[in-house]
Amino acid sequence: MLTVAIAAIVTHIIPVFGERAAFLLFFFAIIQTSFWLGRNPGLFAMTLSLFAVNALFLFTAWISAPHEALILNAGFCFLSVVMIATTSFHRSITTAMWETRKDLDYAQAVGQIGSWRLNVQRNELRWSDENHRIFGIPKGTPLTYETFLSTVHPEDRDYVDRIWQAGLRGEAYDIEHRLMVAGEVKWVREKAVLEFNKKGRLLGGFGITQDITGQKRNELALQESRQRYAGIVESAMDAIITINADHRIVLFNAAAEKMFVCKADDAIGASIERFIPEQFRIAHDGYIRAFMNTGATLRKKGELGAVKGVRANGEEFSIEASISWCEIAGEKSFTAILRDVTERERMDSVLIERLRLQDQLTKVAASVPGLICSFRLRPDGSACMPYASPVFESVYGLSPEAVAEDFSPVFARTHPDDIGHIQETIAESARTLQPWRDSFRYNHPAKGEIWIEGHSIPQREMDGSILWHGYIQDVTWGKEAELERQKFISLADNSQEFIGMCDMNFLPFYVNAAGMRLVG
Repeated sequence: MLTVAIAAIVTHIIPVFGERAAFLLFFFAIIQTSFWLGRNPGLFAMTLSLFAVNALFLFTAWISAPHEALILNAGFCFLSVVMIATTSFHRSITTAMWETRKDLDYAQAVGQIGSWRLNVQRNELRWSDENHRIFGIPKGTPLTYETFLSTVHPEDRDYVDRIWQAGLRGEAYDIEHRLMVAGEVKWVREKAVLEFNKKGRLLGGFGITQDITGQKRNELALQESRQRYAGIVESAMDAIITINADHRIVLFNAAAEKMFVCKADDAIGASIERFIPEQFRIAHDGYIRAFMNTGATLRKKGELGAVKGVRANGEEFSIEASISWCEIAGEKSFTAILRDVTERERMDSVLIERLRLQDQLTKVAASVPGLICSFRLRPDGSACMPYASPVFESVYGLSPEAVAEDFSPVFARTHPDDIGHIQETIAESARTLQPWRDSFRYNHPAKGEIWIEGHSIPQREMDGSILWHGYIQDVTWGKEAELERQKFISLADNSQEFIGMCDMNFLPFYVNAAGMRLVG
């Protein structure tokens, strides 16, 4: 407006300019060309304008007043160059600002960071394009503080408003909270600085909004993973110990506390050598170094019984270990899963001894005519014979495997008149834990009816079962001989003649009633 006014005054005062006011139109054309197309097109427009002005308006002036025409051309060129330079400078600044704004928008989109400005007096919010994307609100929507607050997750809304009100009183505004965008939850971080005038009056605030949804999801997943890992480690029945590259303990779970009789607070930070017997420490250090070089996960059962640990009270014990290692950010760590095998070794020794005794018993049982066996009565009333010497098949006519889990095949072949008595004597022996002894008739698959006699000692087991160890034999010959003897005595007692019996030394051991009457 100032340049137009100056041009109007000059054309009014100086007649020569007034006559040639058309220059102003060409100036406008040159300005527009320079602004929109640049410096070189502006210079070209100036050259064309110069030719046009001289051809159309100043042609007669060059003949009548060449001096004035020269001054007009020189002034036109000078002002045109100044306008072109000024316009080009502003154009370059505008282009740079536009490119900077474009780069800023692109950077915000890449970094998922939007920016905003709040005018407190007018309660007016201005958002960057990225801020609109983060909040899911279309561009052009009127924005106020209440608009922003309505997008905050209902459970976070009071918290966000309270922090913002505190920020208006001068406190820092740096907050993480949730948004509800199209029915989905987003996490954002907001940070702002407040702006005041010279009198200290609040004008507004400028801040950024960063979309941290992915980061929060990763944090929550990591937290869940850590909680799950901690739960597994703490609930594990085996001891779990992690050490760093300096062999210092960084993890010591509850099972390790129990195994080594040492609290985790006392163990963490200490050297692992504290729990290794002195005679094995050098070997352990070399093993760890070798393990680091190979990078393999080894399972080691104490070198077949050679790995030992030492409890806090000095007691040495056997362990089984599975070791792995990892490297995070250049820091190596080693994790060992340990199992106390002291009891298992003791049980193995007991089992070996039992097998040895069983082998001896089998050899002894093979040399005697009867059956050596074990008979078990379970709490539910079922019975089995877990052990029987090879003579079992000869005595019962069945294989030992047939009654190892169920003794009913033997009961099924027992004489019906004897089965009830057998069950009563077994029940009484189980109740009183007194020795069991009985004889009964049995239907042998090959021999027919035979007599069997048994003797055994009971003992109560942990599950409530009763286990008898004893001896069973075929007494059929003895039973038949006894029956024949009873028949002979019955006949002799009823005879009226003298009948007597004596041994090899002719000493009498039986005389019938008639004989007793005869000898007085």
